Amino acid sequence: MSNRGSQPSYVKYLEKGVEYIRDNPEKAAIAGLAGLLLLGDSEEKSQYDIQFVIWDVEHGDSMFIDSPGENIVIDLGRHQNGFSPTDYLKQSGIDTIDWLIISHPDKDHIRDIVAFDDRYDISLYTRPDGAAKYIRHRQESVYPNDELYQNITGKFLEFEERRFSYHEPPIDRGQLRVYEFSLSPSELGMTPAHELDTDERGPSLNNLSILHVFEYNGFKLVTMGDLEEDGIELLLERSDVRRALRGTNVLVAPHHGRESSYSTKLFDTISPDLVVVSDAGGTEHSAVQKYSHQASGKTADRRDSDSVVRNVVTTRKDGAIYFGANSSDDYRVTID
Repeated sequence: MSNRGSQPSYVKYLEKGVEYIRDNPEKAAIAGLAGLLLLGDSEEKSQYDIQFVIWDVEHGDSMFIDSPGENIVIDLGRHQNGFSPTDYLKQSGIDTIDWLIISHPDKDHIRDIVAFDDRYDISLYTRPDGAAKYIRHRQESVYPNDELYQNITGKFLEFEERRFSYHEPPIDRGQLRVYEFSLSPSELGMTPAHELDTDERGPSLNNLSILHVFEYNGFKLVTMGDLEEDGIELLLERSDVRRALRGTNVLVAPHHGRESSYSTKLFDTISPDLVVVSDAGGTEHSAVQKYSHQASGKTADRRDSDSVVRNVVTTRKDGAIYFGANSSDDYRVTID
């Protein structure tokens, strides 16, 4: 288990980050790498006990949590320009990742998993139950000649076989409390993998995504992977889910802010300050405007200009997105 005090100082992060940006200007500009690095001096950053960074990996997800007790990675998307969150963490002096969370194993959520496994050993691993059999079916029957798919899902299945330690929620990691909720294939009425035809892709894995609530001194950030409307609403039938969600400050929109994952019932339970959308541009099925109407607004500090009040921030327009928090009454949002 890592100790935050043993990690390099934020001055060192800044120095390494500036070097990376100087050596890789195009990657840095496109991927919004300044989200972790160019936030100011170490004194400014150290006022926050916990930091969340949501990277720009286009159509995908990748998040890093630097908490007082450990370093956590949620999903392993990768930008098409070559930006690897794993490489970036290593180059920034992050030597230990304690907990890896894969919300679900669609390609855009695990594209960087091979690089991650080459660089880090972890003690805690979370992934959705029931997904592995569908992945094996797709490997054998649907994408046997897709080298990328074979490589990254093969690594996902290797993690599956290792079965790192698992804890029942809520998971207390020092002052950080984590809630995990998910649905099984049987609860979703999914056709069992062994009953699929040889050339049949099978059901979407989106609703196997794990809903996570990260709570630190009352500050709550919620992620949902690619849960769709029906999956969200099935989970909302559970009182423990509704209880954990209440008081959400920041919602990372499920399925990259797609219309198919927008649930009005969700907002009977939560009233977030801010919604984050991780996505590339060009989709005609975005629910960003709907999310904007559901959020109350939060001041976001731009790195190169004045602050602005926003209801929704997106990696497409705002680059990497940073949250520093001490409590629900004391947290900061920084965007490009």
